[in-house]
Amino acid sequence: MRNCLGVGLLALVFLLAMPVFAQIAAGVISGRVTDPSGAVVPAAQVTVIQTETNTESKSETNSDGVYRVPSLRPGPYRVSVTATGFKLSVRDGLTLRIGEDLGVDVKLDVGAVTESIQVTGALPLLETQTSSTGQVMEGSYLYALPNYQHWEKGVLYYTPQVQHSNAAWPGSLGNWSINGGNNYQIGYFEDGQLATTMNGGTTLNSVSVGVEEVKVLTSALPAEYGHATTGLISVVKTGGTNVLHGTGGELFKSSPMVHRPFFQLTTLPQQGVTQLFQQPDFMLSGPVYIPKLYNGKNKTFFEVAGSYHIDQNTNQAAFTVPTAAELSGDFNFPGTTPNQIYDPNSTSGTFAAGNLSRTAFPNNQIPASRFSSMWNKIAANKPFAAPQSGSGIFTPTGPSNNINSSAVGKYYNITSQVRVDHTFTDRFKVFGSYSTGQQHQPGINSVVTYAPFDANQLVTYTVQNAATIGLTYTISPTLISETRVGEYRQTNNPRTTSPDDMFALAKTVPNLPADVYLNPLNVGFGLGQGNNQGKYGNGGLGQGTLSVAVNNNHQLRQDFTKVWGTHSFKFGYEWLWQNYVAHNIGNPRLSLTFGGTNGIGPTGTGIPNTGGIGLADVMLGYVTSYSYAQQGASTLPEDSIHSFYFQDDWRILPKLTLNLGLRYSTESPPHSKFPGQLSNGSLTVPDNVYPQSVPGVITCPPGGCMGGWVQPKGGIYNRDNNNFQPRIGLAYNIEPNTVIRAGFALLTLDQNLGYTTQNEIGGASFFQQNVAQQPNVYTPLFNINQGVPAFVPNPTLANGTIPTTASSPSGRGTLTVYPANYHNPYTLNWNISIQHALKKDYLLELDYVGSHNVGFGGSINMDSRPYGTGIDPNGNVIDLTQPANWAYRNTWTSNSSAVNGTQAYKPYPNWNQVNLQCNCVSMIYHSGTVKVEKRYSYGLSFLTFATWQKGLTTNWNSQNLYQPISVGRSVTGITQKYRFTSSMTYELPLGKGKHFMNQGRLKNWLFGGYSLSWNFSVWAPSALSTGYSGASYVNPATGALGGRQDYPGYEPLPGSSLFRIQDPHLRDNWQDLGGNRFAQSAQNPLVTNCGTAIPNWGNNCVVVAPSFTNGNMPTNMWRPERIIGANLSMYKDFPIKERFKAQLRLDFFNPFKWYNWNTLVTTMSQTQPALFGTIPLGDFGDSTEGGPPEMQLSFRIKF
Repeated sequence: MRNCLGVGLLALVFLLAMPVFAQIAAGVISGRVTDPSGAVVPAAQVTVIQTETNTESKSETNSDGVYRVPSLRPGPYRVSVTATGFKLSVRDGLTLRIGEDLGVDVKLDVGAVTESIQVTGALPLLETQTSSTGQVMEGSYLYALPNYQHWEKGVLYYTPQVQHSNAAWPGSLGNWSINGGNNYQIGYFEDGQLATTMNGGTTLNSVSVGVEEVKVLTSALPAEYGHATTGLISVVKTGGTNVLHGTGGELFKSSPMVHRPFFQLTTLPQQGVTQLFQQPDFMLSGPVYIPKLYNGKNKTFFEVAGSYHIDQNTNQAAFTVPTAAELSGDFNFPGTTPNQIYDPNSTSGTFAAGNLSRTAFPNNQIPASRFSSMWNKIAANKPFAAPQSGSGIFTPTGPSNNINSSAVGKYYNITSQVRVDHTFTDRFKVFGSYSTGQQHQPGINSVVTYAPFDANQLVTYTVQNAATIGLTYTISPTLISETRVGEYRQTNNPRTTSPDDMFALAKTVPNLPADVYLNPLNVGFGLGQGNNQGKYGNGGLGQGTLSVAVNNNHQLRQDFTKVWGTHSFKFGYEWLWQNYVAHNIGNPRLSLTFGGTNGIGPTGTGIPNTGGIGLADVMLGYVTSYSYAQQGASTLPEDSIHSFYFQDDWRILPKLTLNLGLRYSTESPPHSKFPGQLSNGSLTVPDNVYPQSVPGVITCPPGGCMGGWVQPKGGIYNRDNNNFQPRIGLAYNIEPNTVIRAGFALLTLDQNLGYTTQNEIGGASFFQQNVAQQPNVYTPLFNINQGVPAFVPNPTLANGTIPTTASSPSGRGTLTVYPANYHNPYTLNWNISIQHALKKDYLLELDYVGSHNVGFGGSINMDSRPYGTGIDPNGNVIDLTQPANWAYRNTWTSNSSAVNGTQAYKPYPNWNQVNLQCNCVSMIYHSGTVKVEKRYSYGLSFLTFATWQKGLTTNWNSQNLYQPISVGRSVTGITQKYRFTSSMTYELPLGKGKHFMNQGRLKNWLFGGYSLSWNFSVWAPSALSTGYSGASYVNPATGALGGRQDYPGYEPLPGSSLFRIQDPHLRDNWQDLGGNRFAQSAQNPLVTNCGTAIPNWGNNCVVVAPSFTNGNMPTNMWRPERIIGANLSMYKDFPIKERFKAQLRLDFFNPFKWYNWNTLVTTMSQTQPALFGTIPLGDFGDSTEGGPPEMQLSFRIKF
């Protein structure tokens, strides 16, 4: 049925006659034609000419004198108007920008048609026809700015109402926000084609040197826009003209051009590290010309471009590796009291008797005779780098940051694009566009030096392709048809240098079958900044697995534009179909967890400041849990979205335009290619593992244990048929140089494929086995020397599904339940702005923009209980906050049994957690902006703005059923309180055709052709919270000091177990870190008003909440030091021949050495109070705004 529908729609499109790409990648020229008295002139002939291609688009005024020409590429235009009895009127020098509705009103003079009146000059930078706000940037201007690596998404740096993480990389959407929303609410379009999976991460990378314009929309969008609910980026490739144009060059950077980072002890040459960056790129465009066969001048144009980013780069980083003493089993650390290591094999006593205990290793040393055979095999390969002399500090759990060097990685981004435009007649035009790119980034491991254990040996190759065909057909002067068909494909498939090395770690496990793969181990170190072992990678020991992941987007769009009276109607249909294919290796995969080296009290409560040293756990080899997983059938999720929209741009008065619209979309509920392949949790079916009480294992509620997986043949939940999305806006040209614009829009968020991967175990389809210690049992399962028991998966059920499995009810994971009425979230956007043209080329704009996310996805833990309650030995609910019950509470809260302990008290004791998905997350955002923009004139262009903004959210994730939603309200993590950005390009007035030295070839060669470009930004960092660690707590029942006790995690426990006394504040002269910034503990802290640690109490900013007491510590309540980004470019053009120029350019990033550091330590450690307020050894990387000082040279030929 779906295939038939698709074929039918496709046939309908081509029968309707032919269109162009959507307004998202084009612009409109419209206006009103009047006579000298102001009366409208109907039936006037309007010709719009793109002056670089001589292609014409014709229209005719209707009875109200209105004309409208849509689907025009950005660029220079001329409008000519003729009517009987009037002189020919020509308006030249017009510039149309992407997504713009350029109002060109024409007043005709009485006279013969053979006479003409010509007006030349650009219109003021006012948008008089549209209500949406945003930022348009010419591709040439963006490319001229000193943007490292020339990412086209770098336009976000220069756009108001945009927020980003402290050090956002513009090669992805992962750290960006528009209007306070999530990154997956941002759309990315190239030539009108959706070129992202809408997951908030990877997008197609356009060739920046081949980009005509980039537009970012940040407010209420017209009805033709969908999928992106807070904003979008639209990129349009450079189009060909009647003259052949081209550019090509090489960007270059090497080690001598890189300054030593702030926290790095040595330079790159001293480290023996080479940094080399190259980015050759080119663009060629013009008419299609085949000698003796075809001359496409005025008809057929092409553009082809490529960018080849090849980079071996470094970032300052600090890494941790084990010392020689640690590798010998000695866990005593100079200058600090180490966490005591206990012998897991010495665990004695029972929880029931209240006499649990373990014996500490004498002198905190593990004898070599106790090393496991697995560890000995790992250590025999000497897999770790040696510590760097004089670097790092010692903490109670071992060394930290004892390698202070450069993180080295390679990055490859190979991108090519092509576009062809053809005009059959002035009524029928067509274009085709194609882009392809490949990215991968192999890293050099700074921690693990033995390749078979090196996570960086597995490299993911991201390949993206986007293709679009668009057509436009003018059916009549007042009716135009537009069509686009396109596809976007993204694959993310890892490759490895040696497939056999995937199993190298598994070979260290005794008697493990050869086909079993072992997941990387957590060895407790090797965690550099960002949990990396180098520039990229992860913190585990061992390689990942090969896998396949493919996303496809198929898009079809049909629009019609109809001019009727003073109305310009646009209506149409869009279909977006997506699918996802993912699977892993078919081998069984084993995960191991080692432990048991922490001290325990009589009831199993952990002793503070003991254990916690992962290396000791792995050395001894005592397994506390293990699991197997083996790939089953791929779930093959699909998604289909049908949208219908109607937009009316109603010029109700000559100076007032209303933008009215309605969009309706209907999305298929989560489903698979094959019915019944996805699963959903249900609370109305009996559990298939524990349907009834089992003596000594679980006590079920009366009627049995409920909750299990079901496999609906249709969608996971019902189709949402209520997605009507109204849009309303106005543009009021109150004065010739002033416009007031306002808008409101409701936009529905697509669920896409992110919500369609639920199945029997909540992720992908796997046969699996999970084994852990039984409740209240603290003895390890076994020592790795004994080998791991064989994989025993649960058999497939009769209905073909794979059941969940666990060794105890508490280990069964989470049952996820989507209710039948789960629906699409939506976002409300609103804006009001005033634009004032100070002069023809200057624009002042004041904006207020807001948004409100409503009904976004969250979850409620249905396995919740009220605060401070429990059950007595008879299963009766009691109030544990009463002093009379404190003695019982002391042991019951440590009792994890599903028979009579904390697991048994859950409403669903057969599950660890039961999440009911809900439309319960909201966010509200407000911003105000002052912006000044100057269009190019007299050699100068600039853009500057200041934005003040704030976002608040209520984020329900596994929210306790008995906790009010207001308790979770906080400032969003990505809120930037303020942001100031400026950019400019300036051609120095020297040389030929300039104000000074406009004479002589030699003077022009020496002094002419110089230009400067500059950007500067200051923004507030992400908000932080404050913490405290390492305290001991008084046991309310016994009065003894020990670990913190609290009610079960399924009861409301807000406030982070801390009381807020005051917020930290930066001290005066916080930039002065003292004489030894390379040793973190020797730095002058940036924050001093919190004082130092008061043992078992807190400090001047936070106080620890006693056991069984909630704190009041909010999240994201204070901000550290500001962040600055500043970059400068200087370049000179050398004339070669007539149209040919050579350009030599120098980019200087951070020339004033305004360093931006990693986030300071905000948790006061009782055992290491000196680290509070200090900076971990690291600063911003070179690929982000505000990175380290460095230079880049480029040479380019242009014609």
